[in-house]
Amino acid sequence: MVLSQGIVDEKPHTLYIDDMRIETDLGLDHLPKPPTNLEARGYERRIDLHWNGADDPTIAQYVIYRSLNSGPYKAIGIQRYGVDRYADYIGDDHATASYRVSARTSTLAESAKTDEATAKTHPMTDDELLSIVEEASFRYCWEGGAGIGHGARVAARPRRPYRDGGQRFRNHGHGGRGGPRLYLSASMRRAPAADHSLSCPC
Repeated sequence: MVLSQGIVDEKPHTLYIDDMRIETDLGLDHLPKPPTNLEARGYERRIDLHWNGADDPTIAQYVIYRSLNSGPYKAIGIQRYGVDRYADYIGDDHATASYRVSARTSTLAESAKTDEATAKTHPMTDDELLSIVEEASFRYCWEGGAGIGHGARVAARPRRPYRDGGQRFRNHGHGGRGGPRLYLSASMRRAPAADHSLSCPC
């Protein structure tokens, strides 16, 4: 690999390189394994996608295709290998979108697409919006790490009641890195009620 700058101003510059892959060329011209079990879930102005990623190290990225309001399918984004989610912000609270996802190598060899998954956006109440914020915070810890060491226990205490009388719990085991504090509803806890703690694998 050779990186060089031009001689337009003869001054040093900083070059930022992101998402570099070092790989052999073995198998990259063959079609990769496709993802499976695509699911779509609609919210107020976005639709979240989740699929089962293929166990294939030749995959460089997943390609997301969308048909909006019965229109033609178009590629709208990519997701890196190892991440099996994608959030599609539509900006319309009365939209219907269908999706298919494929896997692609760095040489652009592309797998077959998943079966179609369809979802609709819809207006949401304040309680529903609060629930998706808490769900995203929980997922940040459970799937993404959120700075907590693997196998750590996330201590929690009652925070304030929901409108329906339930309890909210605040995370006191956050390890930093600027992540959000984690709020969990009682229905999301996985330990006995008297323990007020949560086993978190992140």
